Amino acid sequence: STFNFPGLRCSTTTPSIALMSTSSPLGSLLFPITVITLRTVAVSCLQAIASNPMKALILYANPDSDSYSADLKVSVHKGLLAAGHDVSEIDLYAMNFQAAMSPEERLRYHDADPIVDNQIQEQADLVAASQILVFVYPTWWFGMPAILKGWFDRVMIPTVAFDINRETKLIESKLRHVRRLVGVTTTGSRKWQSF
Repeated sequence: STFNFPGLRCSTTTPSIALMSTSSPLGSLLFPITVITLRTVAVSCLQAIASNPMKALILYANPDSDSYSADLKVSVHKGLLAAGHDVSEIDLYAMNFQAAMSPEERLRYHDADPIVDNQIQEQADLVAASQILVFVYPTWWFGMPAILKGWFDRVMIPTVAFDINRETKLIESKLRHVRRLVGVTTTGSRKWQSF
């Protein structure tokens, strides 16, 4: 079934797409990226993919526990649970996640075993075990918070998110097990303030 909202389409019939922005030019990445700004849309669409319960991982990046993003995270968590999914949650600020890649991590980036930090291994294991990845964060300066960018830099590395085929030199996804990739974000600036 498909649910339509202004600027958003929620489809439960396409195996690799839970939600996608109808106005997004990003449709041909490894996975379609979903950006949701309304709590009711987020919960409705997450419940719509309940026909096949999966392991879900919520990555949350906002230091303000009283923020609208915090409320959205709670709504997403409840929606996933109501849909029958097994939900894990990572709060990057609460765990004091170190966003900066260490020199050793950078030097070992293309090694067969690039993970040198136990915290990163735990994060990589959670990603490997999840079929749904949900990112909940505010949009700051036209992008995600630095702590979430650092998470991508340190966790979504070769052997976790992708490998480079030694013969063809092409990138091969290691995330084929991920069935849904969802972003729930907010922005508060008026259009004229964004220029």
